[in-house]
Amino acid sequence: MSVYLLMASLCLQTMLAQDLELAMRRQFLAKAMDAPSNATLKMLLQDYVAKKDSFSSFDLDTPPGYCSKNCLLIQLNKTSLVLVEAEPTAIKEIRQAVFNFLENAAGEFPLSASLPSIFNNRPRYLSKALVRLVYDSIPQSELRLITVREIVKGIADYRNTLALRYYREDYVNLNSALKAELDGKINNKLVILDFLMVPPPPPEMMEVLVEEEGEDEIDPFQSPEP
Repeated sequence: MSVYLLMASLCLQTMLAQDLELAMRRQFLAKAMDAPSNATLKMLLQDYVAKKDSFSSFDLDTPPGYCSKNCLLIQLNKTSLVLVEAEPTAIKEIRQAVFNFLENAAGEFPLSASLPSIFNNRPRYLSKALVRLVYDSIPQSELRLITVREIVKGIADYRNTLALRYYREDYVNLNSALKAELDGKINNKLVILDFLMVPPPPPEMMEVLVEEEGEDEIDPFQSPEP
């Protein structure tokens, strides 16, 4: 297999893995916002992680490209300390911190920008920001659940603010069409253990790469000669 086919295969695997992760992330957050109890979150988290582990592995030391900007980083470290943008933060403050970053009403967060979007057939604005939750190690189960619950509540608060701003109704009072429209813009806002590593190439591909190490260097951006 040529190096070009290998690169194409790896790119395709990455795209498929990211699409699967996004779909599962949307499903997880939609259900979590509707019922953010610890029992529900525990079940949803277990299902989410199990599905992700079934098709890919993860490297927490490598930041994901799609969350390098407009990203609120929340970490649970080895000592079970919660850090929001590297600052120790009380559990009770997480919900408001998440909402403030997404809303960014005063423009105090330079990495929380807005982008044009359509709400109810009218041009409006929506936060580009994501919330990224990273475990430096496996934290205590109770702390993890409480942290996720507070993040989910903060995102739900932002969702309700948008409902009031653009539809003049609380989210719970919206009709199904407007709920679906708003959910489609919000349900990707939480990223958990989010960097997808492509599975290593099979042995025969590795042999091709090793054999080609001694050959002339190939520019992957140059079209192959006919």
